Order: sequence, then structure tokens, then C-alpha cells
Amino acid sequence: MPDRYTNFAELVADTTEGFDFRVRWRKGTSGLAVIAPHGGGIEPGTSELADAVAGSDHALYVFEGSRSSGNRSLHLTSTRFDDPRCLELLAGADRVLALHGESSESVSAFMGGLDSEFADRISRRLEAVTTVRVHPQWTGANPANICNRARSGKGVQVELSRGLRASCFASLKRDGRRFPTARFAVFVAAMRSAFR
Repeated sequence: MPDRYTNFAELVADTTEGFDFRVRWRKGTSGLAVIAPHGGGIEPGTSELADAVAGSDHALYVFEGSRSSGNRSLHLTSTRFDDPRCLELLAGADRVLALHGESSESVSAFMGGLDSEFADRISRRLEAVTTVRVHPQWTGANPANICNRARSGKGVQVELSRGLRASCFASLKRDGRRFPTARFAVFVAAMRSAFR
């Protein structure tokens, strides 16, 4: 389904922050920014995972759909995601890790982005906890992709399957995401181990 909006300014002009969506961000000390540009009800589970993966040392940006329904219309394609707050945060980062959600029921992570060395390191850690794949649709290879907007001009995009995200929470509904499972902790630890 095509996006309703072509850029962030269009989205903001047609919605209300704090009602339709919310943005959370914080600076870090490591040079890495972890982002979830389609969090909350858009691609459920991605913002909670990004927050935990970022921890207190890495920068974090999450855009979360907060409507009771219809959050999909808030999706803004990664090559057009241009919230000034996110761009400002990424301008101060050396590399970016973007977490997204895809719809398959497999328990898989699909790797992409221009930082192939970092992607390989993450893949090796994730292979211990899930199936890691490459998908031609989610290469994250466009320089305009939000995952490639750090100072280095490259980053990593990880598409997390619905099955993988569902296994990390009691459910992917808003209330269910308040209760992470043991797999959540294992996944987060595997991701964070790739940053050392």
C-alpha cells in the first residue's frame, strides 16, 4: 500500500502530535544511533526493541503511531523519512541501526543497509537466536534511506518479521507489548553484543 504522505511536513500538517503519533529521542555517547521510524502501532514491537537495544549509551529515535487503529497510514517510507529531530540526531552519529517490521509469520531478521561490515557483525550475533536472511525488497541500499543518513553515509537496516516480534512480547497489541518475553532479552543481548 503506498504511503499517504510524501514527507514528514505533510504528515505533521494532517495529524496531531501527542494524539496521532509521538516522538521519543535521546542522545547517546557511543556514536551509534538506534532508530525505529515506524514504531508504536505502525510496526508493533519495533520501538520497544529499539529502546532496549539502544540502552543508555546509544542514541535513540522512535516515531510511534499512537492511534487506537489506522496507524498504517502514518507510515513514511525510509527514503522519505525526514523528521528534523531524527535528522539532527543522525547528523551527530557515526552510524545508524534502523529497526523495522515486516509482515511474515516466520521468525526471521532481514538485513540491509550500506554498512556491510556492521551488518555482517550483527548477522553473526543474530544467527544464534533467529534466522537471518537477505531480501531483495529491503536492501536499504539507497543513500537517502534513513539508515544511511549518519555522518559516515552508511548504516544498517534490520527488518524484523512479525513472527519474531510476536515472540518477544506477550502479544503485539499495545497492552501485550508491556510484557516482554525471554526471547526479547536474548534478542536484545545478541544485538548489543555486536556493538562491542
